[in-house]
Amino acid sequence: MGKLIKNVAENVYNVIPKPSKPFVDIKRIKCIGGKGGDGALAFSKHGPHHLLGPGLPVGGRGGNGGNVYAEPIKKLNERSDFSSIPSVVVGKNGSPGKGNRIRGNNGEDVLLRMPIGTQIYKFEPLGDLENWRNLCDNWSKNLIADFDSIECERVLLASGGLGGLGNNFSTPYESEFGTEPEENYYELQLKLIADVGLLGLPNVGKSTLFSTITRCVSKVGNYPFTTLSPYVGYVKFNDGVDLSIVDLPGIIDCGKENLFLSHLERVRLILYLIDPCNPTHNCIENFNTLRCFREKLIGYNLSEKPFIIVTSKMDIACKLSCKRTDELQQYVLTYVLTFYLAVLYRN
Repeated sequence: MGKLIKNVAENVYNVIPKPSKPFVDIKRIKCIGGKGGDGALAFSKHGPHHLLGPGLPVGGRGGNGGNVYAEPIKKLNERSDFSSIPSVVVGKNGSPGKGNRIRGNNGEDVLLRMPIGTQIYKFEPLGDLENWRNLCDNWSKNLIADFDSIECERVLLASGGLGGLGNNFSTPYESEFGTEPEENYYELQLKLIADVGLLGLPNVGKSTLFSTITRCVSKVGNYPFTTLSPYVGYVKFNDGVDLSIVDLPGIIDCGKENLFLSHLERVRLILYLIDPCNPTHNCIENFNTLRCFREKLIGYNLSEKPFIIVTSKMDIACKLSCKRTDELQQYVLTYVLTFYLAVLYRN
């Protein structure tokens, strides 16, 4: 196997780290519908008979306030998150009614487009709502929508108020104010949906493999923590089959909190990358780290998902890589299937 792998250690690119845009996969928002427009108080003296007083009551009804909706994004996007969704979303107010029984215009609806994998939880508010950001941790919440595909239907988050009635013959000297809209509080959680998830320690070659097979632009560099947020890429085969792959930030320690592991809940297969040339962790230690994750993170259902061990960077220090990979294969032979990769040569 070593004869088939070329040593290209001299061709290492120096990449300067650049700041990355924060990836927002949890967000709390307040949704308020638009206020209903007030009914008009208007009169008209143009009639077939001569009338005393102000004239005929001809007040128009106010327009309804706009609603707030949410729906899944209709096209795939490898970098979708909640960063573009405002914390407070308000529908447009309805216009007031006019004379001659002309109804006011309805307020425009607000539509929030959310990435595939979004779960929407509705809070049950208690107490002072002015300080809702600090109080909602103690509120109960219920799942009302799960956008697991582009076919999911639109969800109403807040209804607008109704337009008030204008004056009429039964109430010639009275018109109604528009009603107040709904005000609701939500928590948005994003759990990316993909067929394959890439997992491993920092700087093991996940982003290089990801960029090679998906042609998706993911930051690649010869330093740890190149990937600071999840990316989703797509592979389309000639037979029309599509494959989605998610590249996650490197894990540090199975005993520490890893913020992005929730995105593995919905993947079908996990590729665990191991660098056989890592000077601080040998292949067997890396594999035991994987087993630690599968045992401790039961809440993410990792123990129930199939996975494959992939040893990367086989084009660097060939003899050492082959030796350590052979040791790993013997160690994990009863556990999992193992593959070898040299991404620069597309092997």
